[in-house]
Amino acid sequence: MFNIAICDDQTTQLRATAKALDSYIALHPGMEATTKLFDNPKDLLMSLDDNRWSVIILDVCMTGMLGTDAAKEIRSRSGNVPIIFISISGEYAVEAFALNAVHYLLKPFLQEDFNEAMDRALGPFPSKGADKIMLKLKNGILHAVDVDSIMFIESIGYSRLIHTKDRIYEETRKTLGTFMEELEKMRPGLFIQPYRGYIVNMEAIKTIEPRRMLLKSGDTILIKRGDFRKIRDTYFSWSFSEKQ
Repeated sequence: MFNIAICDDQTTQLRATAKALDSYIALHPGMEATTKLFDNPKDLLMSLDDNRWSVIILDVCMTGMLGTDAAKEIRSRSGNVPIIFISISGEYAVEAFALNAVHYLLKPFLQEDFNEAMDRALGPFPSKGADKIMLKLKNGILHAVDVDSIMFIESIGYSRLIHTKDRIYEETRKTLGTFMEELEKMRPGLFIQPYRGYIVNMEAIKTIEPRRMLLKSGDTILIKRGDFRKIRDTYFSWSFSEKQ
């Protein structure tokens, strides 16, 4: 488990860095990490008493305190925790590396540059498998799930419930449309949307009726009125192709 802190007083950049981190973690199935965002260095320093950070991503130019000054305090209290600096200029690069920074990124940075910085901070990980999908769970943990283990996904309020063969995960970041795009890329034609708010793995289907489908798990999914024939034909076509 990795605990990663990001500190930047610019909300837009803070979110951009968090997004880059999510993309990096998505490349490493099985890697579990929690992410904490800070919009000022004082709160980050206060967190040192209660958290053991695996890596800290720190903006240099912040209101009230430079990131390099915050890093000096971090070094005195947390030793050699890996620190990645980000900045709009290279003005503080020499001072940053004097503080044993693992990397110094210039804004706006490319994803591949961010990935390189994280590799230096955390060490090498296995490359992404083609059969994994990344979930951001309600407690902030990022978790990789086998695509083929997903039976169906349902959208409830602001969350998506991912029903797998073993358990149910609550995902709080992705939309149902985003899930469908990712699943279609990894398993073309395997997943369908029989009704608003649902995605179903056709391997999980037991029977299809005019107004509903029954899954092998015992769950029932409604079918959109008027779509029965289209869904039935899609399922039969897929089933036939699987037997070839």
